[in-house]
Amino acid sequence: MQRTETQLIHLKKALLKKADEFQPIVKMGRTQLQDAVPIRLGQEFEAYASAVNRDIYRLNISLNEMKKVNLGGTAIGTGLNADIYYEKNVVQNLEKIVKLGIEGEDNLIDGTSNLDSFVAISGAVKACAVSLSKMANDLRLMSSGPRTGLGEINLPAKQNGSSIMVSIFIKDTSLLMWITITELTYMAHRVNSKYYQPVTAYLTAATIYMILYMIVQLIKKSLDRKAAR
Repeated sequence: MQRTETQLIHLKKALLKKADEFQPIVKMGRTQLQDAVPIRLGQEFEAYASAVNRDIYRLNISLNEMKKVNLGGTAIGTGLNADIYYEKNVVQNLEKIVKLGIEGEDNLIDGTSNLDSFVAISGAVKACAVSLSKMANDLRLMSSGPRTGLGEINLPAKQNGSSIMVSIFIKDTSLLMWITITELTYMAHRVNSKYYQPVTAYLTAATIYMILYMIVQLIKKSLDRKAAR
């Protein structure tokens, strides 16, 4: 999760850098794909950076919730048969080992009986996936062409698109991001399934963060290579 947050911060900085670079470029803004009013390309990238910043905030909140543990609550959170010394010291001793910033639950019964933190993670990850998906789709649309599409920006060509259309090149960084985001969204949905056990949900959440980390890397690399026409 911390690596994902770091990469999202790098992505935000890359977007803001491109926003400054693209401020002189004026293009057409659209609603429902219909021409609306002019907008600067830099303004669009500032909006992307704002969305990423909001995602960072949401993921931070969900991470802090996941740092709460209910050790010492025993069966149902009342602490029955647990030594008072164990309840007071087990969390801080575990933190000395794992160094993840974990804390004891304020209410052990609540911490034992509720798994809403997993739902919060699912929501935060899906919200981030939607933001990145929207960005990827925008980049694909603006780079469509080269002859009959919008062709407002250039994305680096990655591979030939077809053996029978040799002049077509796939700008597949955005496409790969979109496919990966779809898988991520599906996995995030499974985390808060009522059939999921806590340990399984935690492992799936960890996998989701790894996928999210890869998506952010893809976007950042695409931005590093992209130049406005």
